[in-house]
Amino acid sequence: MHLARRLATMVLLCLLAANLGSVPVGAAVPNTISYQGLLTDGAGTPVPDGPYDLTLKLYTVPSGGGVLWSETQSGVPVVTGIFSIELGSVAGLTLPFDQPYWLGVSIGIDPELVPRTPLTSAPYALNVRSVDAQVIIDEPGIAQSIYPGTYNVIGNANINPILLHGDLGVTITTPGPGYVMLNATAYITFSSVTAHQYVEYQISETTGMSSPFFLPQEANYLKYCGFGLAPNTNYFDFPMSDHRVFYKPVAGAYRFHFLTARLGSFTPQASVTNLSLTATYVPTSYGTVMAAPGGPVDAAHPVFTGTSAGVSGDSGTRVP
Repeated sequence: MHLARRLATMVLLCLLAANLGSVPVGAAVPNTISYQGLLTDGAGTPVPDGPYDLTLKLYTVPSGGGVLWSETQSGVPVVTGIFSIELGSVAGLTLPFDQPYWLGVSIGIDPELVPRTPLTSAPYALNVRSVDAQVIIDEPGIAQSIYPGTYNVIGNANINPILLHGDLGVTITTPGPGYVMLNATAYITFSSVTAHQYVEYQISETTGMSSPFFLPQEANYLKYCGFGLAPNTNYFDFPMSDHRVFYKPVAGAYRFHFLTARLGSFTPQASVTNLSLTATYVPTSYGTVMAAPGGPVDAAHPVFTGTSAGVSGDSGTRVP
């Protein structure tokens, strides 16, 4: 009598578990799945002890459909009806495990037993082998612009307003909500100095390049460098840096600018050299949160820094 006729029923204990729980950091993810089942006859009695040949197949449907993966394990020990095997120990598992799968089992040369067993969620941890940018929708990213040359920062005939000259921009595309951190570095050089000299600068989303090229003055973000009295008429070099964080609630392409402007009506020349602007996207913020109570950031509603005490994760009021 064929074994399949004696095994009128096959009770499969739902003890599927991927061998992933104890994988050390940096170790390769195993390509096998632990599987345990119970073989009984039509009366529910465990089958006799002994070796059995098991053919295992994976499908994407509970019945019918094409075979995605198959292997035969010969001489599997069965004791009191219980057997334990490793799926993939004969024919390696190369499926992505990114959709539902059903396991079909057949004994010897007999037809596949029904019903098939759906795989539980544990094997889907195998998907860590192929995680890509489409899976990590908010992975960090970076963009950079560099102006390797020198450009002059030109003043106008009056102390005010400020005349803008010089704009380096960078565009970064964010995959989702998050923060864009901007960092700028450069050298400012004053030459033929005879009096006080200042250059103002800031990182902004506004170009400020509309006539007459005024630098947009945003509260607490406008900075300057220079001096009030020149000791001689030689060159003066100042290292310059700036930093700013923007919150963006939706995915998209955003452009940021580093703006410089000369303050004053003085004849000495000011120039910016080796300007670099870097934008870095991060999906979340922890610790200190920048907040602006009661409305937009302006002179009436200045930005303040709240302490990290009581702040957990990404909580707090965000400032665009």
